[in-house]
Amino acid sequence: MKRAGFAAIFSAGIFGLVQVASATNHLGLPPAEFLTTKPGTTLVWEDVSEGTKNAIRIAPRTGNQVHYVTEDGEERSDYLMCWFCADLEFDESKYAGLWPLEVGKEVRFIRKTEDETKQWVNKIKVDRTERVELPFGSVDTYVVETRSWIRGAGRWYGKARYWFSPELGWVVKTESSDNFANRHEFVLVDVLVN
Repeated sequence: MKRAGFAAIFSAGIFGLVQVASATNHLGLPPAEFLTTKPGTTLVWEDVSEGTKNAIRIAPRTGNQVHYVTEDGEERSDYLMCWFCADLEFDESKYAGLWPLEVGKEVRFIRKTEDETKQWVNKIKVDRTERVELPFGSVDTYVVETRSWIRGAGRWYGKARYWFSPELGWVVKTESSDNFANRHEFVLVDVLVN
């Protein structure tokens, strides 16, 4: 596996991304279609909260669901910028309405356990654009804010902020917290290409 700088990765075209029409926002980013990092690419993350690093290898996606393999070989699935949506029931068409990303776009939906004993309200909003400095260079991002709270008993409330890079096709930074004082921050520190 060789290490590649962000500019080299993008110019080599490994992500297969396409240009789309311009949108009005601070950085002038065009609307971001749902395009993800090329399968086989390894993304290395630093858990700023704990000072540790971990890596995931991107696998082919299925519709709006992304798939990856952890360093331990565990296969996982997720929905980008949708806190804990994997393995729960929710209206995926409402999530799909988030794409293409544009400043001001917002979706709201309920996610629930299969037996419906727990339900959460999710609100996802494209808040702004922002240039982020990462170890491998500057990246233009859409900043997406997620709020989630449990309905009924439980009184759990959480919020997260994601910096999504249309060029990379993945989130490059995440900050999350909840009302039980859990706080996490993750930053992408390296991109490895097979």
